[in-house]
This record gives sequence, C-alpha cells and structure tokens, in this order.
Amino acid sequence: MTKSRGINRPQHRWSEAQIGVLRTRFPNERTSVVAQDLGVPDYIVSKKAAQLGIRKSGEHLSSPAGGRIQRGERRSAGTEFHKGHVPMNRGRKGWSPAGSERTRFKKGHTPWNGAVPIGALRVNSLGYLDRKISTDKRGALNWRAVHRLVWEEQRGPVPKGFLVAFKKGMRTTEVEKITVDALELISLADNGRRNVMWNRYPRPLAESINLLGHIKRRLRKREEEAHGSHN
Repeated sequence: MTKSRGINRPQHRWSEAQIGVLRTRFPNERTSVVAQDLGVPDYIVSKKAAQLGIRKSGEHLSSPAGGRIQRGERRSAGTEFHKGHVPMNRGRKGWSPAGSERTRFKKGHTPWNGAVPIGALRVNSLGYLDRKISTDKRGALNWRAVHRLVWEEQRGPVPKGFLVAFKKGMRTTEVEKITVDALELISLADNGRRNVMWNRYPRPLAESINLLGHIKRRLRKREEEAHGSHN
C-alpha cells in the first residue's frame, strides 16, 4: 500500500475533554469559534458534530451569530438592482463584453472528453466497464456497458422489461473476463428484488438499519415542528 503523500486531509483524534467541549458549545456558538479554541479546522468540528448528532440550537440559528438572514432582513441593499435599472445589454442581441472572444470555443473545437476514440474503455460511476461506440451523440450516450454489448453480440437484443446482469460473484471490470457465461438475463422486477436491503444484508442488520432510519425521520420531524412553533 502506498502513502497518500499529503493528498488526504490529516486525521484528528478526539479526546473525551474535547468532545465534552463540542457537546457543550457547538449548539450555541459559531463553529469557527469552537474550532479555534479547540485548535482544529472548522470542517473537523462540523464533521464530528454530525457524527455525534449534535446540531445548532434554534435560538442560535435565529440569532445574528447564526449567520442566517432573518425574515424582513436585507443585507444586499447596496448592491441590488433598483426600479428603473437598465441592463447594459438591453436592445443589443448577441452582445458580449469586449475581449471575451479570446476565451470562446472556436468553430470545430473538440472537447478533451470528445477526443477519446471509439473502442476506448472506462469504468462508469456505477462501477461497470463501458466501451465507446460512437462520437455523434451527447455525453454518456456515446458509451455502452461492455457486459450488455457482449450479451447482444452472442444472444441478440435484450427484450423490453429485462436487463443483462452479472451472475452472483462474477461481476468484474476486466474485459477478458466479461463473457456470456458470466451473465444472465433478468426482469426489472427480479433486479429490484435482488437489490433490496433484505437481500444485501443479514436480516437482523437490515431491520436495524430500517429502524434507525425510521427513528431519525421521527426525530427530524419533531425538531422541525419544535422549530416551527418557536417561530
């Protein structure tokens, strides 16, 4: 394993005393003030507070120290457009500031991601291997999943309401291992059932996750109702 070489942000080990300060002061003080006194960056304080479920109090958020614009408050009066203001491009269709032509894309310009040749491979955001199949469409439409291309090449078009999936334990991004023997045709309904929480985790863990989500939603709703009653 290689070192991060300074790429990753430094980790902070929280002491019990620091956590006590965080619990006491974070709800009613600016994050920057708490962070400065603890000697750590703001983002570390915010992250730890979120992990512990500590939130800003309603009183703090409604105060000037909360940094929120209150009802009826105006902070931008000096920079607002006023009634009767005439914009500089009024009546000048296609107008642009002088000098902007230097940074415009020229006719025939090819973006860096459009120069990738047909046949190129990539791993998409879902972790599947894609192959570029054209250059005349927009963005992701020029790419197709390799496992679907392999299936269609040997088994024909995928029927409506079905999709091509990897068999259990055979998913890969190594192109030579994506063969029709590693794939299967399943319905959209079966795919939905396959991916639900109950099938991905042991049932006790899935039930705990579901219960925790329910509790968090109830707590959030009560906090919103309490905050609304104060207003």
